[in-house]
Amino acid sequence: MKKNLEGWSLVILGYWDPRVITPAWLLQNKLTNSKTIGVALPQNNFVLPPRFEYDDIYLKVSNLKLELAPKFDQNNIFEQIKDNALLILQTLPHTPIQGLGVNFGFIDENPDANLLALFSMSDDAKISDCNFIITTKNIIRSVTFDFDRQEQILNLNFLLTSNNHVKLDINFHKSVQSTTEVSEFLADGILRFRDKTFNLLNELYNIEII
Repeated sequence: MKKNLEGWSLVILGYWDPRVITPAWLLQNKLTNSKTIGVALPQNNFVLPPRFEYDDIYLKVSNLKLELAPKFDQNNIFEQIKDNALLILQTLPHTPIQGLGVNFGFIDENPDANLLALFSMSDDAKISDCNFIITTKNIIRSVTFDFDRQEQILNLNFLLTSNNHVKLDINFHKSVQSTTEVSEFLADGILRFRDKTFNLLNELYNIEII
């Protein structure tokens, strides 16, 4: 199974003001040593926020969330994402916060029989007997668990597409009420979530990430 980096991100849910976090603001507050910030505007959907790019990091901010995403799977990028998030929280300490998510995406374009077996449902034959054609299958699981002595929610979303590809999205979620709580949670970094994800997929589904 391959990484789908479009699904990798750190998301902080709350009430943000996109008018504050601008390229000029990012440079002024020294989130990067770069002298310029790239800006990409959404195509055909101007409701979506612009995407800022610097140091192999993508940053988007809307009214309800701040999102930082890595351009590549590299340890130093994850460390900078953590540091940038902490700096933003410290600079805007009164921002109302509701939750925190760490997300990972994967795709297997040639899934083996063991992975496809996850999508074998008890009603498949009955659906076929009714002359229906199953085009996609979606398995969603939400579990609670203790990770580093903190209770969290883990959401797993397996999707079998019409062209027989398997897509997997993983979300670690924690409810938080303040920028201070988020800062304390991020103090240990977010690399541990990537490592936890890889170990979990191997232990539960014998999936190796390439």
